[in-house]
Amino acid sequence: LDTSKSMQWTGHPSRLSKLAYGERLIAAIALLLLRQRDAVGLVRFDAGLRNVIPPRAQRAQWRRLVAALNEPGGGDASDVAGAMMQAGRIVRRPGFVVVVSDLLVDSEPVADAARTLRARGHEVLMLQVMDPAERDFPEAGEALYRDPESR
Repeated sequence: LDTSKSMQWTGHPSRLSKLAYGERLIAAIALLLLRQRDAVGLVRFDAGLRNVIPPRAQRAQWRRLVAALNEPGGGDASDVAGAMMQAGRIVRRPGFVVVVSDLLVDSEPVADAARTLRARGHEVLMLQVMDPAERDFPEAGEALYRDPESR
């Protein structure tokens, strides 16, 4: 789960931030997999790793995951490719790696990381979280845009 500053953005105060949406998405997927008795882990990241919870199929794993999801994030940048490689290292057997991010990064390193994980036998699912305001820009005159991850 990407916890970078760009994930904390929302286009309207009545909507969830991209991070809050991603946290709920991760929680739902984790609960579904744990109820199937699958081992589930979590890697939260921004420019570096925030949390790494190794996969387990125990009942207590749900509490560990929810506690980690409640911790703050918000680093200046996002290293999606590095986090994907870390996730691939903690999942020893071929597994299922789900990446939740806005993917506002250079796509080539991410694609390379996905190919590497697939070559190691992992299935990779990329879920891009976007706010509707990012997809449908308002047509009301000129606007100035600022990258939240740049200084």
